[in-house]
Amino acid sequence: MRVGLAGYMGSGKTTLFRWLTGVTPEPSALRGQLGIARLPDERLEWLAQLAHSKKATPATLEFVDVPGLMTEDARDNPRRLAILRETVGLLLVLSAFREDPVAEYRRLISELALADLEILSNRIQRLEALARKGRSAAEREADERERALLQRLKQSLERDPAAHITLSNDEEKLVRAFQLFALKPRMVLLNTGESWSAERLPRPLAELQPTPLVVPVQLEWEVSQLPASEREAFAQELGLQSLGREEVLRRIYYGLGQIIFYTMNNEECRAWPLRAGTSVVKAAGTIHSDFEAGFVRAEVISYDALRRAGSMKEAKAQGLVRLEGKNYIVQDGDVIYILANR
Repeated sequence: MRVGLAGYMGSGKTTLFRWLTGVTPEPSALRGQLGIARLPDERLEWLAQLAHSKKATPATLEFVDVPGLMTEDARDNPRRLAILRETVGLLLVLSAFREDPVAEYRRLISELALADLEILSNRIQRLEALARKGRSAAEREADERERALLQRLKQSLERDPAAHITLSNDEEKLVRAFQLFALKPRMVLLNTGESWSAERLPRPLAELQPTPLVVPVQLEWEVSQLPASEREAFAQELGLQSLGREEVLRRIYYGLGQIIFYTMNNEECRAWPLRAGTSVVKAAGTIHSDFEAGFVRAEVISYDALRRAGSMKEAKAQGLVRLEGKNYIVQDGDVIYILANR
């Protein structure tokens, strides 16, 4: 999953990028910078041992960091936002040590909404211009269906820039090319500059779903640079109540609506990232397009059930392995074997 770090200059998002990915930021990377973090996964390790796999491949999070948005001379903000459009989800980084984080959140959300409104308005105008030209009946019907959807999205954002918008699969296909911020999953990370507890979150932020992360980013980065033997003592001296890098990565991953399913054999045990609510036939397509096209059924067992059984042979003997059709919705931790005609 590719996650865009969105925030204003000085919010600490570039330090966060460095802490999470280990990639040294390049000030000259005006087109954005990509860093990859492996998702820690004890389940994957156990499954790999069970299958005697030669290789274990974890799920990853790809973070995109762009130059921070400007609050005054904002002429370059549209270009910076355009880079973030290419991501799947957004992590909104707010600075609690500099100003009111609630005001910063509302300003950032409004900035994203205004960028979407410009795209929607331009496309609506284009469709209205097309309506005045000679178009076939089928083209006019398609244009009107798209225009009605865009008008609905525009009105929703005008009423509430932070509106949670859900679309049907067909509607989502109509607007997918626009990469609207309003349709991307997003999560807030509050950079505190000191050790905070979640109980100190301002109420408007505490009510958000998913619950914002509270992280003293600079301190976490400094602690991570110490020798492992010194980190715990230094953190205690500072009173740092740390979630830790691995837990932050996990919360971002699941907070942005992702789950993991597994495939395993003696060659490779792999954790596959998947959007929550996805059918098993679409999950098969993430492994290989031929598996989706030729899908017959899937053998499925939850990780927990397999762990309790101790082996796949015993799990089958206990009737824990299920046969599922293409409409089955994959659950986090499912271990899946796809049966397909190729």
